Amino acid sequence: MKKLVYSSTGDENSTSSWLCPGRSYDVCIAHYGDGSFEHRDAVEYYVQRKGYKFPNFLECVKRYPDLLDYDYYLFMDDDIIAQQDTVEQIFSMTQQYRLEISHPSYEAEGSEYSWPHLLHREHVILEYTNFVEIGCFCVTRNLLNLIMPCLKFIQTGHGLDLVIWDLLGKPKNQMGILHSLQISHPPRKDGLRLHQRFSDWRTMCEKVERELAKHVGKDDPHLRDHFKVMSFGCIKNGVSVVLCCHNSASRITQALEFLSRQTPAEKIPWEVIVVDNASSDRTASIAENFWAKARPDISFRVVRESKLGILHARRKGLEEAAYEFVSFVDDDNWVDSHWVGQVYETMSQNPQIGALGGLNEPVFETEPPKWFDTYLKAYAAKHTNSYALGPQGPSAGDVTESRGYLWGAGLTLRKTAWQSLLKSGFEPFCVGVQGFRNAQGEDSEICLALCLDGWRLWYDPRLKLKHFLTSKRLSWEYLRKAKRTGGVAALYLNLYRWRLREAKESIAVSRPNWKKEALVIFKILRKNWKKSPFFFIRTTPGDPEVLRWEKNFGQFLELLKIRNGLGEKAERVLKFHKACLTGRMFPTNEPNCGRLSTIGRDVEFII
Repeated sequence: MKKLVYSSTGDENSTSSWLCPGRSYDVCIAHYGDGSFEHRDAVEYYVQRKGYKFPNFLECVKRYPDLLDYDYYLFMDDDIIAQQDTVEQIFSMTQQYRLEISHPSYEAEGSEYSWPHLLHREHVILEYTNFVEIGCFCVTRNLLNLIMPCLKFIQTGHGLDLVIWDLLGKPKNQMGILHSLQISHPPRKDGLRLHQRFSDWRTMCEKVERELAKHVGKDDPHLRDHFKVMSFGCIKNGVSVVLCCHNSASRITQALEFLSRQTPAEKIPWEVIVVDNASSDRTASIAENFWAKARPDISFRVVRESKLGILHARRKGLEEAAYEFVSFVDDDNWVDSHWVGQVYETMSQNPQIGALGGLNEPVFETEPPKWFDTYLKAYAAKHTNSYALGPQGPSAGDVTESRGYLWGAGLTLRKTAWQSLLKSGFEPFCVGVQGFRNAQGEDSEICLALCLDGWRLWYDPRLKLKHFLTSKRLSWEYLRKAKRTGGVAALYLNLYRWRLREAKESIAVSRPNWKKEALVIFKILRKNWKKSPFFFIRTTPGDPEVLRWEKNFGQFLELLKIRNGLGEKAERVLKFHKACLTGRMFPTNEPNCGRLSTIGRDVEFII
């Protein structure tokens, strides 16, 4: 992603707050002052020119045509104070939330503003609107192409912010105020704040109307009557803990007990949602009674999902969640008392994270068998095992490339990222555990889909939970079955990995073919058969070859079952990925000046 910050700057400016070494964005400066620009050598593009910021930008483009090759542009007034990290996150959030234009919020104390809806709102990440100021706004290349003709005749900038929503086709989710990011706009030296320079809103509207009429050739007295600001909804900053249960009457109380011990900062909003997944026992009533006594101060509710399966339960939880960070806790997971606070901190500070995982430690109902520790150590190097235990990376940070998935136990998803998958047509193959049916892969599939959609996977070992393992799950028979169902899931997960590899290496990778795949696996299985005709019934606990055989056998049986359906499923993944890219690509629309003729007549500005 190529990013550019443009600023028309005088001799006195605040560019030093964001013009720092190590930045990932390029900078273009149009200097209108009488003196010299002190950071001249630190910028990629520079023009010395008197005038307003938009005519100056057009002059920069004339001198440097490659300025139009960037993906995102941040236009920043020279009196805006923003830290480098904030600028980086403006670009990141604009991309991740698929906005055409965005504006960070102004600090409530001491910032000059013209429209109060830009003042910072606590506990809000993003507010969708149809009006964004032009003091510090980030746009896509697509939108810049649309507004470039306007820059030629709206010299001062008055009225440009009115035009943008119409040019985009009046969307409800492409213009936003980034309330999770704050910038400062200090008052003018003359002591007047912007909103005080106009006696009322009508006076400002009249000024804007006169400016538009001068250049567009329209003078409609009804324009100011249509001029109003609207909000299309917010993404709330907070944590929704979703506990999915099926006949969990005997386990739900202990899981909720650990949740009730949460001690996040008071400012963090959070809630607990129990998804009763087709239970036939008293799971719901037990959960409600316990929470009413333990933490009546925290929002709690039970919702029912009649379709059996952990994937269906999690989808229900995501639909019901009030907050942006949705943390999934199973009925056998006992979370640390800082869980909610840590989820909030990590996800808030890294807007590119689509999924977050932590460190899971085991708690045993009975003494584990001798082979258990050996099994965990054997898989420790890959940070993978069938029990979702141990670290999920060598250290805290991004594990998108190194690992590519996270465990479902303790998995936190960004709700917007999940909604983005659905908009791109995501239809998972794996449904996960269904009652007593042990199936796998639904968590890994979601993670791989997020990777295709451009989100990052993150591991934070400060997120800790205890994973309670019953005696049944510690049996060798259970592990063998888990490996076999894992083989089934691996067949579908490899379709995502195939597409990720193809996209990363920018080369055509041979499409999965069920006959070739089956032949490769059959040869592996035959080797074991030659060693011993009864290899597949070997019962020696702890034998890693048996586990590998189970995984391959499960994959082989599934291949024989779906056969040509593998190609169809590969096509489905490809179609999904193309939809993801379409949502992030920039259309090559030619600038359309003709659309401006509707301003003031049949356009109702909703801001």
